[in-house]
Amino acid sequence: MAVIGYYSMMEGFGVSGMADDIIAAGHTPVALDTLSAAELSQIDALYVWNGSNDGYSAEFLNAMPQISAAISNGMNMVFYDRAIGVANPETVLPGTDLTVVRHLSADADLTTAGEASLGNGPAAGVNDTSIDGGNYTTHGYVDAASLPAGAEVLMTTGGGNPAQAVGFMYEFGAGTVQFYGIPMDFYNESNQAWENLAINSLHVAGFCLAEGTRLLCAGGGRRVEDLRPGDLLWTADHGMQPLRHLLWQPAEKRLLALTSGQNRLLLSPQHRVLIGSRRLELWTGSREALVPARAFDGWASEVEPRPVYNLLMDRHEILLAEGIAVESLLPTRRWDRLLTRSAPLLLAALRKPGSGWRPCRMILRTGLARALVMADRADGVSPLLDLEALRPSLTG
Repeated sequence: MAVIGYYSMMEGFGVSGMADDIIAAGHTPVALDTLSAAELSQIDALYVWNGSNDGYSAEFLNAMPQISAAISNGMNMVFYDRAIGVANPETVLPGTDLTVVRHLSADADLTTAGEASLGNGPAAGVNDTSIDGGNYTTHGYVDAASLPAGAEVLMTTGGGNPAQAVGFMYEFGAGTVQFYGIPMDFYNESNQAWENLAINSLHVAGFCLAEGTRLLCAGGGRRVEDLRPGDLLWTADHGMQPLRHLLWQPAEKRLLALTSGQNRLLLSPQHRVLIGSRRLELWTGSREALVPARAFDGWASEVEPRPVYNLLMDRHEILLAEGIAVESLLPTRRWDRLLTRSAPLLLAALRKPGSGWRPCRMILRTGLARALVMADRADGVSPLLDLEALRPSLTG
């Protein structure tokens, strides 16, 4: 469960219809009215409606330095905009230099990536047909060629032109930004299909391993749900290390099955796995890197929902799960707040004030990771790091 702050530019504060969306997505809503650094520090994601066709509010524009900093530090932002094409959203989307076109249309289409994310959240029935039929489903689009490197187009104008991005997502620092050139402020309370779209755009999947996953521990393989704090887990860099805390969520709706040889691992699309192909070194100069499981399009398949877990160690570690190298929990601002609620003394003991968790490997952006995985796949090569020689059997 994430804490999501909500803010409407027209009112200068969050409105009740936005809170309903957040609750339906399974998260905790917090109304914002100043967009101060102090307000932003209390949330995991920022949900914004711009209900003006003319531009963006002065209060929001003045708050962009702290909003940009918060996103860079791990906050996510979901932004619905009426003004695209009249104004350029690059002024409210950090790290962008966009070419935009005003385009009033009753038709929009989801891309394959949009169907995978927006069509698979808590609300049912989000598809190409459900988001059509408004007077103006779209108010404009961004030329996809001007999007930040690695951005994913989630929604296009009618006809599915991939160059016309009505909705897209990109990474900025440790956070992500979703943007949609559609008037959610107008349709949200009168059209359930549009409200469902908003709900699914707010769905925040965890970085998790599915119930039943076996990890290499002292004495052999153990299922993640059977682990307890203090149990020793194998790590690639520091040998056997104690588990400090186990986080649990009752169900993650979208899970992927990643297969390597005889091994099959179920995990969330955002959970990172370790790769180590020759192409990685040629492209990046690094022999190993962490990439999200969703980069394995075509190799990974979706599976039914089930409970999920994440593992906190003394530091960010490489673990062995079902014979595949994966990361332990790398706390971000979002996880810090979850841990503060569930294990405040533990978090204080593991972190000194002002210190930060450091990634144990280079982390590739999703776009580069997907391109590398696809290139390796075309050559019949698995980019997953082969740790077979380092581990005993995981049976039991």
